[in-house]
Amino acid sequence: MVSQQNNNFSSESSNKNNSYNWIVDYPENIRLPFTNLEIQKLKYIYGDQLKKYVLDKPSRVKDIKHIFRNRVVIQNEEVKDISNYPLLSTISVFDVFNNSIQSHVFNKDNFNPLIYNFNFNSKTRLIYRVDNTNYLIVIKSKFN
Repeated sequence: MVSQQNNNFSSESSNKNNSYNWIVDYPENIRLPFTNLEIQKLKYIYGDQLKKYVLDKPSRVKDIKHIFRNRVVIQNEEVKDISNYPLLSTISVFDVFNNSIQSHVFNKDNFNPLIYNFNFNSKTRLIYRVDNTNYLIVIKSKFN
């Protein structure tokens, strides 16, 4: 005898469970054009493929603006122990379009998160420690 299970779930229960929430809420600042600094960062990553893989794809443009402007936060942590966070140096570089890309000496004001193979599609926040510093790089999930 085979029994059937009721695998249906109501929309009410899905609203309570964030694991079903795949909606990205983009802030107003993604409507502004790329800044010169953002374009420089993109050119470094994509080179002559920038137009094809980013600028000609409106959804990709929105995602990258969201990463640059809202989702990556660099903070100096002087109070708590941060030794358990993974080191930035453990993240490989994203060199698909530019095989000469290398991780640079960390500069808080000019940090390019696209250099690294961060999981920008994670449903949870990611935190990395910049080697030999008290800086943390926090990558907020795009889903909350």
